[in-house]
Amino acid sequence: MLRSLQKFSIEFCEQPCPAADRRTLKFLSANSPIPIMADESVFSPEDALALDRDDVVPYFNIKLSKAGGIRQAQRIAHIAEAGGRRCMLGCMSESRLGVTAAAHVALASPTISFCDLDSFWEHAEDPILGGVTVRDGCLVVPDEPGLGATPDESFLRAK
Repeated sequence: MLRSLQKFSIEFCEQPCPAADRRTLKFLSANSPIPIMADESVFSPEDALALDRDDVVPYFNIKLSKAGGIRQAQRIAHIAEAGGRRCMLGCMSESRLGVTAAAHVALASPTISFCDLDSFWEHAEDPILGGVTVRDGCLVVPDEPGLGATPDESFLRAK
């Protein structure tokens, strides 16, 4: 399948096999014309070290919620950078607060080449003041101190 998709100039294929099956992940990566990205296979710095040590894939997908926060995500990014790997900063179902934090992490790391930070668009309500905005299809990080995003107190009181 990956060979047949090559003509579409796909940048990468994300986690094409079960997370625990690193042997198949490495085989696919070695034999695919499309670079392979580990997602569910890289939850922690320890996972990143193992993937790097065994040269399993060229790309990691880092998610703050999956990694356990900003510091753990940074550790994964540092491991990827040391191993010459590129990363994507992704998200799960974070609010704009979580996406803002992820955007800051992405901007602070030279190894993060891709971002998939769109989860807050799917929320019915937005309980965050400030934070990232979308301008001309791009995320814009605020200039305020810290993350530049805070929970909306009136939203919290209403719930």
